[in-house]
Amino acid sequence: MSSQQGDEMPTPTGTQETNRAAGDASQPPMMSSQATRDRLQALFPEGTSVPTQSISNVWRSYDDMDEEARLIADDLLGTLAAFNDQQPVFNETVRRNFWNRWVFASGWDTDCTVQEPGKIRDRTMAESSLEVGTIMPGMPRSNERVKKNQNTPAHRLAGQPVFLRPQPNWDSCGVAFKYSDIRGGPISSQWVQHSPGYSPVRWRAEAAVRWDVAECKRVTGHNTTMVAFWAQCRLVHWLRDRQVDVRRPTEEVPRAEDHSKLVQLRTCSMIIDEMTVLVSDLRSRRAWPVNNGFCF
Repeated sequence: MSSQQGDEMPTPTGTQETNRAAGDASQPPMMSSQATRDRLQALFPEGTSVPTQSISNVWRSYDDMDEEARLIADDLLGTLAAFNDQQPVFNETVRRNFWNRWVFASGWDTDCTVQEPGKIRDRTMAESSLEVGTIMPGMPRSNERVKKNQNTPAHRLAGQPVFLRPQPNWDSCGVAFKYSDIRGGPISSQWVQHSPGYSPVRWRAEAAVRWDVAECKRVTGHNTTMVAFWAQCRLVHWLRDRQVDVRRPTEEVPRAEDHSKLVQLRTCSMIIDEMTVLVSDLRSRRAWPVNNGFCF
């Protein structure tokens, strides 16, 4: 075979010609640019907009949020700190904990409904009082029971538990302590047999600490839940305003935020601290006898 024949392309056989023809027939004819414009104009006449794909973007955690959305509740965190008697702190850790632990709590996401919390719950006797002793024998009946000729109820008999409950008074800047039976009925201190180990003063301190711990949980929990609800509302409106996802909840989501629903935290220790400051201020202004002399 000559070199010229080696360089020539082989002539296709009949079968190859048939396959090529069939393959060409299966390809759609190419449209000119003008034909393409005419077809699009027929599908979308003048005055209509080409539909865009909806962005499905459900946020379930702090990590799902963009940088701008993460800051929309910073002012609420400042308000929360003021009512909870805390120093306002704004950083990544605080924001992440707030959004993940409170806003996105219990599986809530931006496609869920929002539900406003109710009023702050009442204090329970278990968290507002401390068992400190028992009722001494011989405690008389109340005047009302004497008039009605009623016997002493079982929970007020000798040996039954006695509880000590602090009663803070914000107006007088003081804390009173009341003894009561297991049902909250008052008992005079003269009929209380304190449990051994603590003095009456120490029992008062223990009762105040117990009351403060429970009050902090009750008030801060309510306030944080309320602020988290407002943050949920803000986030839903933030997404709606930007039309990020048409699947947002369709029910009415409030925009108003009534901060009067928050509760200012007040504890026994706060009142005692205020009284201590007041006494120190008075001592600095007046002469107090010390070792038969005076200090100024």
